[in-house]
Amino acid sequence: MKKRFLTLAVSAVDLADRRFCFSYPHEDPVVTASVRALGVIEPPVLFEHDPPGVISGWRRIWAARRAGINEVPAIVVEKEACCGMPKLELGDLDAVRKLKGRAAG
Repeated sequence: MKKRFLTLAVSAVDLADRRFCFSYPHEDPVVTASVRALGVIEPPVLFEHDPPGVISGWRRIWAARRAGINEVPAIVVEKEACCGMPKLELGDLDAVRKLKGRAAG
């Protein structure tokens, strides 16, 4: 899976496409305070589309919007595929191993 690292305008991200959203609620005051103080340290993962959609990092994107941050670092993958992070967050290690093997090939 090809990926690019770039800086992306928060307003350019498609927040309506929620197929990979596992985060609830969006508003997390701790994440917002952290992003406001430090910025987005771990880039969200987005899939390439017009506009790009979120695979992983929903709370970071929402926190950046609430904190008034206009641009964030991002990893953009070429396909609408799970990067493994949502599976890891849910504790599904077998699925993560399968995705890792697929991405390496």
